[in-house]
Amino acid sequence: MVYLHNQIPSRKRPSPFVPPFPPKIPKSNPTQTLTASAAAAANASASRAESKIERMVTVLADAGCTLINPSGPPCLPSDMIKFRSRVERVLGCDDGLRSDFVQGLSEYFRTRDNFRRALMRSSRDGSHANYARTDSLVRNLLLVPSIQIDLQNMLLEMLPEFFNGNPGGQVLSCSFEDDIARLILNHFRWLDFLVDSSAFTDKLLQVLCICPSYLKKEIIGSLPEMTDDQNNKAVVDTLHQLLQEDPTIILPVMDSFSNLNLDELLHEQVVTIALTCIRTIDADSMPHLLRFLLLSAKPSNVRRIISEIRDQLKFVGGPNTHKSHNSKLKGKLVVDTAEASILGALRSSLRFKMTLCEEVLKELKSLEKAKDHKVIDIWLLVLVYMNGELMRKSVEKLFKRKVMEGSISTDLLDKCILGNKDLAKEYFSVFLSLSEYFLASKEQELCAFGSYMYALLFGEFGNPASRQEILGALIAHLGSGLNFEVNAALDTLLRLASQHPEELLPLSSHINGILDFLEGFTVENLHKVYEVFSRLTLCARSSVNSAGSSIGNELLMIIRKQLGNPDVKYRSMGVIGTFKMISVLGDSSGCLTSPSQKSNCEEAVELLKLSFESCKQFPLEMVLFYDELSAVLSSKTLTPGIIEWPGSILQTLPASFLLVSRMERLANQGSLGGIDALLGCPLYLPSSKYFYGSTFQSLTEKQKDTICLSLYYACNWLRELLNAFCTQVIGKSEYTSQSIKDEIATKLLKRLRNLVYLESLLNYALRWHYFIFPEVHFHVEETIYSFSNLQNHKCRGGNKIGHQKKKVDKGDHDKDSQELDHLSTDGKHCRSTIYEFKKSGLVEGRDPSAEDPNNLPAQDVKSQLAERQSCIFDDQTSVDIVGVATSLESQKFKFRSLSADCHSMLTFTKKSSLCCPDPASELPLHAYLLHDLLFKLDRSVHGHRRMKVDELLSLVKPLIPNLKKHFDVALSVLKGTLTCEVHWEEQALLAGHPESIETKILISNISGLIVTETLSLLRKVLVEIGTYGKQVLNLPENKVRKSCLLELLGGFQPVNQPASIVSDVHPIPLPGSIEYLYCGTHAFLQDALDTACSFSFKLASEVLLTLKSVVCSVLSYSKESNEKGGDQNGSVSNLLQAIQKRLGALAWKLLRHRWDDAHLDHGWKGQGERVETFLRIYLENSASTYDALEELACSAMPRLSADGNAGDHEFPTLSSATFAVWYRTLHEVNVNILNKLVRDIQFQRKPRTGIKPQSVEQLLLELGQSVNVVVSLINMCKTFNKVTVHAMMVKYAGKFLDSFLRVFDFLRVHFAKHRKQIVQLVNKLQMATKMVQTICFEAKGSKHMSVTGKVPVTKRSMERFSFHVKSLLHAMPCEESGTQGLCCRVASPQAYNDGSGDNDPNMSDLEGQPCSIEAER
Repeated sequence: MVYLHNQIPSRKRPSPFVPPFPPKIPKSNPTQTLTASAAAAANASASRAESKIERMVTVLADAGCTLINPSGPPCLPSDMIKFRSRVERVLGCDDGLRSDFVQGLSEYFRTRDNFRRALMRSSRDGSHANYARTDSLVRNLLLVPSIQIDLQNMLLEMLPEFFNGNPGGQVLSCSFEDDIARLILNHFRWLDFLVDSSAFTDKLLQVLCICPSYLKKEIIGSLPEMTDDQNNKAVVDTLHQLLQEDPTIILPVMDSFSNLNLDELLHEQVVTIALTCIRTIDADSMPHLLRFLLLSAKPSNVRRIISEIRDQLKFVGGPNTHKSHNSKLKGKLVVDTAEASILGALRSSLRFKMTLCEEVLKELKSLEKAKDHKVIDIWLLVLVYMNGELMRKSVEKLFKRKVMEGSISTDLLDKCILGNKDLAKEYFSVFLSLSEYFLASKEQELCAFGSYMYALLFGEFGNPASRQEILGALIAHLGSGLNFEVNAALDTLLRLASQHPEELLPLSSHINGILDFLEGFTVENLHKVYEVFSRLTLCARSSVNSAGSSIGNELLMIIRKQLGNPDVKYRSMGVIGTFKMISVLGDSSGCLTSPSQKSNCEEAVELLKLSFESCKQFPLEMVLFYDELSAVLSSKTLTPGIIEWPGSILQTLPASFLLVSRMERLANQGSLGGIDALLGCPLYLPSSKYFYGSTFQSLTEKQKDTICLSLYYACNWLRELLNAFCTQVIGKSEYTSQSIKDEIATKLLKRLRNLVYLESLLNYALRWHYFIFPEVHFHVEETIYSFSNLQNHKCRGGNKIGHQKKKVDKGDHDKDSQELDHLSTDGKHCRSTIYEFKKSGLVEGRDPSAEDPNNLPAQDVKSQLAERQSCIFDDQTSVDIVGVATSLESQKFKFRSLSADCHSMLTFTKKSSLCCPDPASELPLHAYLLHDLLFKLDRSVHGHRRMKVDELLSLVKPLIPNLKKHFDVALSVLKGTLTCEVHWEEQALLAGHPESIETKILISNISGLIVTETLSLLRKVLVEIGTYGKQVLNLPENKVRKSCLLELLGGFQPVNQPASIVSDVHPIPLPGSIEYLYCGTHAFLQDALDTACSFSFKLASEVLLTLKSVVCSVLSYSKESNEKGGDQNGSVSNLLQAIQKRLGALAWKLLRHRWDDAHLDHGWKGQGERVETFLRIYLENSASTYDALEELACSAMPRLSADGNAGDHEFPTLSSATFAVWYRTLHEVNVNILNKLVRDIQFQRKPRTGIKPQSVEQLLLELGQSVNVVVSLINMCKTFNKVTVHAMMVKYAGKFLDSFLRVFDFLRVHFAKHRKQIVQLVNKLQMATKMVQTICFEAKGSKHMSVTGKVPVTKRSMERFSFHVKSLLHAMPCEESGTQGLCCRVASPQAYNDGSGDNDPNMSDLEGQPCSIEAER
């Protein structure tokens, strides 16, 4: 104060100071009078306050500030730095003056107007220009260090006084300058320094807790601008507490968190806080929270963030949803702008951020159960898909896997798209692109999913532009040229035409172009094309608006043109189109047309007549005509006018038996009683004398053709007989008595025997004369272009079928073949008919009225059989009756196919004496039917469409009990049980076979075929049931699948209870349960395997493969049970472990079994694939794959390579002929288990799981075993010197090193503790690479291309391995002891030289340089 009074007077103009507070005059109160002392105290207090204000004003005035400015805020000098320095200099050296200054400010600020003016931005030197305005007086005083703390506390304490200015906590419409609370807060932002940041932060957070909502949000959002980094911990804790009390402040809190400079620990705390808010946050605020979380993601927490978002975000989806304002539904998002904002936030956060996208895909990959997948998963995949080509490939691959597993179902897709058009329209192109990808896949499940997506998009997006894009994509699929893709696209179009015909009709102009390229479709696809346009035609004809009828007129015009075309392929297309139109227009349940048009029935009959007239002169087209008409009659209920028309032409078409049978069943409630005589009619065939070897060879080529044709047509006639009359036995006719059914069944077995005999005879004829059969039906996989190849040229008269044939030498018809052309007078290919051939005297006629040999008494049969056996022909031939006619297999697709009903003949049994296992000689018949059944299942074709899994199950299920019976009979025959050869001769004579042709039954071949085909059928059904279960979600189909599985397992049970295997399962399964049935089936097959080991290596391998299928079925059932929570006592898991152990033991037994040469078909050279199967099954199902692999690679195989033979070897299946198979298999299995070990190491190193010391020891032990295996296999090349073995060694050594490089990080982390063990691993591999280098060098000198072609890749792997080893050695600590003697050889990266041989390194260079640990340090 003395210094202030004695200072030099200021040169500035005199301040127009007016006392801010006039002297207070106490009011007189009549009821109360102040005492003299009280009045004196009040006057003294007022005097002191005025004195402090005066001293404060004096200090400011001395610094150049005019506090009282009537026109506005205080006037400040132009140089703020000098102003603040002068104030600091004055107040910093005098504590009393500083205290009076602060108190003076406090007294001065008690007046609201004074306080507001001090908070307002001031003018410089009284200037009122906008550019001259600067910070307020309070802001400048806050930058004075000596008074900053006091001023901050004063302002924060005054802040609550101005809360009441905004009643209810709501923001008023006043301007910012009138809101004193916000003015105060604005002064704390971006201060140049804080004298005591901790005290200020604590004070600010205390005030924050009592602020109203609007002001609290503003303070929270400004905290990063007010506080220092060292106080972030207090800020985060306080905000977390406030957030728990008031969830509405989530947005400013997240904004504040994102602007704070947090360390790793606080960052994780903030992320945890944000994750806990996902369930409680309001839907409108969710996008901001998600954006904050994804922007806060780091490699250490990104997986947790994505996982929590998936788990807690309730993305509702689905149709007919509406917004709910109920507080109980917070966090449940609904289909409105909130969901669109959420998707937008996720999309912007994932855009161009590959790390986030990759973690999203990893998180989705880790989901194994279908119930764990949600709607948000599909949206995440869609959003990631939009991030460039690389991400698209990854998403497509993952999406494909999820659909194949059944994890992403159509139900999830419905919730994602159905009813959410506004939400999904922005992502329409992505869904369309995914639909294109799925529909172009080979897998049927993906094609079906893609087809469903197309139909869903078409139905949901009703705007023409979107639907045109969908149709354009489908047309592009049709032009791909891939049959499976074209088939799927047509299925999708057919779905659209069935579900949305009225919507598709206005857009038909976009698909009409398909009709211009019909000749490129297969027959199966032609049916679909015509059905699509037929449905649209029906819709157009039934529509009131006649504008859409043009498509019908165009289709009818095209069909009429095709029927009138002279080319066979176009007429055939017209026939297919005709009957598709008839099936749609003639449906009795169809819609009626308008009165101005022809009725649908009239139009169908007119087309039918036109088609018949165009085809009646051409046999092949008539075959197609009758087949199509039969198919329509059996699948559709047509109007009476159409059904009556074929009756007028059936009398002249006795060859169209299929059509006759269909018409007969339609007319007689399913009975064929009117035509049953056809089943017993004899056949008119060439004489049997022409089937002698020398006689047949003496015939002309045309005569041989006629014999083959007659047998071929007879076989097809018998097939159609079986197809027709089998329906009378299996119960499709309710009006057929049991006695008639038994009679028909007996005749059917005879006809089946005739069919087997004739095909065997035809197979014999083809051995001597190669012949190409004409097709008697159109194959479903053949394109329409091949129609012209079925009938290349027509002979004169139009009734002779042209052909191409080759004359084949008697010894080998595959060599030295030449084409023989038989020309008619007009130069065209032609073939004689059977009628013309009969005129030449080569056909032996049989009187139809003669006595039928089927009805001969048993005594006559025996007498004729004895007479036949007494006859001896000098050049008599022998026709082998085998299960598979090998010469016919290549042309089997041209035959009329047996229907599914024919396989019911497997259940027919003929009662006879039990003199042998096959008294009725039915094994050849059963083998024939089983082979045909497997033929159909392998091709997966049934008629004109693919066989579905439920059709397969319904086909096989009734046959299961008889399959086991036939299996047992065949197995007993193979075991050596004698069979009576006379039985076949007796049955053949009863069936009317010619006596002069000797037949030989290869009973062992037939029995082996029955066993292998039954096992193959069992494997296929088990696989299909397991695959089917992944796709089926609705309960009824699951019941069907499980019922068939129980039936299948129950059919293959042993005679005795499977006590041995049941006792290994805990708890012991109850009889009748599925676990018990699995045990029984496994025991039954194990008994069959023991039997097969005594006579056939091939059959033993088939049984072992079937046992593996049973294990896979149990594994699939176990996964399904775990997903549904049905395996609570662990019985299924224990069962799986028990049968896996037994399977490994059985494979071990087969590997060590000593097989006789008679048990092997062609010695060990042809058994490599089966030996590989045994090895893989043993290694996969052994108790420890590492131990088993190490034993085989380090013990068994080296002994063989040293001995050179397998005479007394422990493993007879390991010989010089199978050594390469063993060597390759062990290498592949070793690389596979190393890759699995690498994945386990990477998983255990994750922060969430962690890795335990015991696990490290086990992982290093398994890694050491894998290294021992590869080192042993590499060293075998020293003694087993073959180029193929060397090539495999170089290839798999490089693969092993590539996988081993991925564990170096793990080795580096644990090197200090497990130093000796790790160095030993590296040393072994280093020595092995030396051997690899030597083999490569020798192969280069010997120019072994099979080895040198694999050198570059292996070379790069060894160089990378060398560099990793050096890096590991450099990182070793220096103080460790006990490893000074260890040494690692580092392979030289210059071991190879790509130049000429002169520059090749010598062997000393290849060895590399030894470097001890000390040297490498």
